[in-house]
Amino acid sequence: MTNKQQTAVDLICEDIAEGYSQRSACLKNNIDESTFRLWKRDSESINTQYTRARRDRASGWAEGMIDLTKSIDITGDPVQVKAQIDLLKIEVDARKWIIARIDKDYGDKMIHSGDSDAPIEMVVRKIGSKA
Repeated sequence: MTNKQQTAVDLICEDIAEGYSQRSACLKNNIDESTFRLWKRDSESINTQYTRARRDRASGWAEGMIDLTKSIDITGDPVQVKAQIDLLKIEVDARKWIIARIDKDYGDKMIHSGDSDAPIEMVVRKIGSKA
């Protein structure tokens, strides 16, 4: 990878971390999205950098939802307030859905069985045994 390519990757990932979609970040930096996908596929370090940027974006969105809820002016016309609340619900629900799939720390999935991070431990005891 050339320095120019790595600079492009850095800029794209920085934009993604700031909240841009991959498509928008590529467009902003004049890089074809299919080229960026190839770079991610062919380079573990780029893929790791991209994954970190997505997690940063998810974290920023989660924090931003707090600010969104405080942005409604509830002193105005009740019809306009309801419209603002409805739009806010849509935006928050969309962010929650995306965040839950990007970052397992914000996900709503419960693990009922073991996985590589939390394996189930099997204990077998003989009936009547004190141990």
